[in-house]
Amino acid sequence: MSQAEAPPDRPLRVLVVLAHPDDPEFFCGGTVARWASEGREIYYCLLTRGDKGADDPGVDPAELAETREREQRAAAATRGPMIPVWTRLSWPRRASVSSGRQQRFWGSAK
Repeated sequence: MSQAEAPPDRPLRVLVVLAHPDDPEFFCGGTVARWASEGREIYYCLLTRGDKGADDPGVDPAELAETREREQRAAAATRGPMIPVWTRLSWPRRASVSSGRQQRFWGSAK
């Protein structure tokens, strides 16, 4: 179904806003795939580049972000046209998961 054929009571454009690369596939991949197959324009707004969270502490954050961005584009492309937007936000160094302040916060939230 093309955009011209889409039912008038449904949006023709969809903005998916999530924090990390891969989040769209984990949280709403099937829904986004259905919308794309119905001819909707899909836009992704990812708030971080995915430069944190590697299992290997020696990984360069810039290289990790580039890899995750490439992977995200490839995953999204399997569903058809998608327009990605990265805000490229990043955590300040002092707010890393390993900081005592953040550990105290998450520890108290359990």
